[in-house]
Amino acid sequence: MRQVQMVNTSAVPVNFNEIYRHSVDNLRYTEGIDQIQIEFHEESTAPFAGNQKLLSLVFNNLISNGIKYRNITGDKSKLRLNVFNDKDKAIIHIQDNGIGIAPEETDKIFNLFDKDSKRELGRGMGLFMTKEIIEKLGGKIFVESVLNVGTTFTIEIPNNYSQSSTTFFE
Repeated sequence: MRQVQMVNTSAVPVNFNEIYRHSVDNLRYTEGIDQIQIEFHEESTAPFAGNQKLLSLVFNNLISNGIKYRNITGDKSKLRLNVFNDKDKAIIHIQDNGIGIAPEETDKIFNLFDKDSKRELGRGMGLFMTKEIIEKLGGKIFVESVLNVGTTFTIEIPNNYSQSSTTFFE
């Protein structure tokens, strides 16, 4: 008798709210987390599947950056995550009212070890790795920023729901 093997594809059902909560929990001891208001909103019109572990890394890095580069003067720091997904893709907006990125630096932030001089913290690897992960997932990342006003990262990732089922073969 032949043995039936179960093969699990890399695309699994993704729970964006769970990824968000897990990321915030992972960052609970990050300096400044108590000085920023973090909001999450999700609108889903279809099941979504992808690589939850890689998406967690993306959320962790971008939320961490929002905390690190918050504006410590003026208004209360805010970080908003909005996720919309349908049968084709997820669109994720991560927006803060932090220190922003100088116009001449926005093209460089995804380069390895390239850091904006105002954003001295870190090693310059986070956004490089974030972009690499998103591209590995077949997606794209965009940035819009105004110095001393804030930054918005927009991520588009294809929905692999049709590939997420577990396949059986003999």
